[in-house]
Amino acid sequence: MFTGRVPLLSFLFLTTLLLVSCGGNGNSSTGSNGSPVSPGTSNPGGSNDGGSDSGGTAVSAPEHTAFLYGTSGETILGAKVDGAGRITAVDMPFDSVSGNTGWFPGTGGLISSIATDPQGRFVYALSVQTSSFGMPIGQNGLSEFTVDRNSGALTLVGSPYSLQNRGGEIAITADGLKLLLLVNDTMSVYSIDQSSGALNLLKTNAALSGHLRTSWTGQFAFVDTDSGPLVAYRIEADGSTSEVSRVEVQNRGQLFVSYSGKYVYSSGDEGITVVAVDSNGYLNITQPNFSGFHMVATTRDDRFAYLGTSDFQTGTGRMLAFTLDPASGAIENTVGAPVLWQAGAFPFEVLTDFDGKNLYVASAGSDFQTFTVNSDGSLGTPDVENFRVQFFEMLP
Repeated sequence: MFTGRVPLLSFLFLTTLLLVSCGGNGNSSTGSNGSPVSPGTSNPGGSNDGGSDSGGTAVSAPEHTAFLYGTSGETILGAKVDGAGRITAVDMPFDSVSGNTGWFPGTGGLISSIATDPQGRFVYALSVQTSSFGMPIGQNGLSEFTVDRNSGALTLVGSPYSLQNRGGEIAITADGLKLLLLVNDTMSVYSIDQSSGALNLLKTNAALSGHLRTSWTGQFAFVDTDSGPLVAYRIEADGSTSEVSRVEVQNRGQLFVSYSGKYVYSSGDEGITVVAVDSNGYLNITQPNFSGFHMVATTRDDRFAYLGTSDFQTGTGRMLAFTLDPASGAIENTVGAPVLWQAGAFPFEVLTDFDGKNLYVASAGSDFQTFTVNSDGSLGTPDVENFRVQFFEMLP
């Protein structure tokens, strides 16, 4: 966890709570050893996972998770994932001036969003300028890192891309060809150089602002607006985007796209809304509200969901497993007993790994935890890892 370029840790923590949300999805097939291979299998469209891209190829969710990269707002921390889904923290550089451990985004600002390359080559961090006692710290920018496939170490590439606007979210399309930046009712689409990871601005499009995810086929972007609808945008080869569909959802906040590509889960402070996605990107609400939880992740086969909740007043939280209706993605019945957090620690983000065998939980105020997913969907005894982040992304 960052110890702060800003003198007051509590100020940084509260600031980060206002900023954080993760964007981007890792979306490639991988070999049995977890090393990435080129994505792309022919898909003529009409499938339930979002249809085909404009180039005629569709990409499935990866089979395995190789690395995790996360942050509590200032530096990026990394961990390797073994064949059983257990993680080992990657050695981090230490900055004696600031007292921070981890990879800095290059701008000196707070990280508001990270995105991982679907082929396991690059990590991107969106940073925002902050201040302490009226003194500006850092700048708004977008940094790129290359990934050492053996150690997981990151190397900052070149100078960060300077950005005029503050905040927003980033995501990478499933084919690994484009990075999307959503901020201030604008969706900027960049091409990604497949050798270096360098970005080149293709188009700047009008779009509603909010939380951003891409479909597993890479053809669509989903935006969960703060005070309006959930919107699906089509992403064209030239970087232009167009609205395909929108639905008014009761719960707005973080987005989770199921690995099958059939469902989008929109979670807010009061509950979770489940939305089905057809092959053309059209949205249909299948469960308006499942109350009491505001974090969700599902397994690859759409059989189980893992829901979390946090009580910020008491600093406690819980995780609970549920069955899913395979025809609608709706959340149904509980499985096993809830997992409770001690006072002063609560779950902040949850993700299942790509093969659906493990659940990862990032907690504000406590160490990262990993759970095995049993055959009946219940959670095994957690392993507590020396890895403190509030939001994170997976890399194949």
